[in-house]
Amino acid sequence: KMTRRFDEKAWLEFVGWCKTRDLRAVPAHPWTMAAFARWCEPRYRPEMIGKLLKGIGRVHATKSRKRPDRHPTVNRTLRMIEARTKRRLQSAELFVDEDFANTDISRTKIAAPKQKTKGHKRAIRSLSLAPKLVRRRKL
Repeated sequence: KMTRRFDEKAWLEFVGWCKTRDLRAVPAHPWTMAAFARWCEPRYRPEMIGKLLKGIGRVHATKSRKRPDRHPTVNRTLRMIEARTKRRLQSAELFVDEDFANTDISRTKIAAPKQKTKGHKRAIRSLSLAPKLVRRRKL
């Protein structure tokens, strides 16, 4: 019963999406299913998009004997959505908010290691995290 309800909800969402774009829901073209999957991308997780497309395919099969959700175009689109989501998650983990908590980055200075030189002393320079203003050269 739960699967049937889920399939009906997915089907109604798909039909409504098709109507707003003047596309045919039955028989659905694989491109239409792939476009629907792309539309779902910001709204659902990739696993949920796959479930929605399978549910739409089951209802579609009762109406026209075709399963556009199994078409290579639709499968390729799902793989692309999954890969894009993984890349977004990996890039999101680059910095953690705790790394920058309670620090004022513009005033923080990091001391460069002292270098031993023969003969004369070298001034210790500090590295600033703020960009250095550079004067333009007049030609």
